[in-house]
Amino acid sequence: MEGRLKFLETEEKDLTGAKAQLEEAIRKINQTTRLLFEETFDKVRVSFGSLFGELFGGGRATVKMVEGEDSLEGGIDIEAQPPGKQPKNISQLSGGEKAMTALALLLAIYSVKPSPFCVLDEMDAPLDESNTVRFVQIIERFVEKSQFLVITHNKRTMTSADLLYGVTAIDPGVSKMMSVKLTRDDETPLFAQVEA
Repeated sequence: MEGRLKFLETEEKDLTGAKAQLEEAIRKINQTTRLLFEETFDKVRVSFGSLFGELFGGGRATVKMVEGEDSLEGGIDIEAQPPGKQPKNISQLSGGEKAMTALALLLAIYSVKPSPFCVLDEMDAPLDESNTVRFVQIIERFVEKSQFLVITHNKRTMTSADLLYGVTAIDPGVSKMMSVKLTRDDETPLFAQVEA
């Protein structure tokens, strides 16, 4: 019985020590993660304000962490003030303003930590002509860092693409998948159809 008790006490001591080591490792990981998150968040906040002004032709926007909450588990507030309007929470903006604000935030994150590719599905649908021009210009600036797949029906957005994929109806009732390569080379035509 005495031998069994010593064995169990040793096991308990080992488990208690292992638990303390794990808790210390978790504390250090959380501390490092919190520091890295806050540094990255500050960079994204600055970039977001700049990109928002560029996309809207003025105005200001910011992101901030909800006060009183842990930065790793708390919420984030997005405030946007398009030119000539009062500061608003993103939920109070129009559809086009929400799309442009979301794009500014997404690209602010990409400017800090680029991803190899990005899919934008009908991001330009609620935009008017002038906002679509700004949308296209800013996407063109980011194509050096990431490849963009943009799902759109907007002709202005399509004209800025390098390659188009779509469905066409050459004959009534007959659909055909096709791709069109758009090149800006002097040696090749602007539209060169590629078989799907």
